[in-house]
Amino acid sequence: MKLSLLAILLGLICITATVIINYNMSIEYNTAGGKTQALFGLKHIERYYVGIIGLFGLSTSLYAMNRKEKKSLVIIAILISLISIIITFLELWRWMI
Repeated sequence: MKLSLLAILLGLICITATVIINYNMSIEYNTAGGKTQALFGLKHIERYYVGIIGLFGLSTSLYAMNRKEKKSLVIIAILISLISIIITFLELWRWMI
């Protein structure tokens, strides 16, 4: 049960960090000039490093599944971790403009 809760926590941290980074990127994009806006997404590659946290959450939840922890918590942990990894690679900042 402890590993499942850790995986859920890691997934939620990843989602929160991704939303904060993308919000800051949208604000920076709105204040940037035309030349800077053209290659804006390439300038902020470091945001993908947050996905490593979600990957750790996914591996922790899979390890918890092997240890026969409570199935409902493990499934929730896997779903949250997968959502956090997917959200990391989406460009949410474009939708916040």
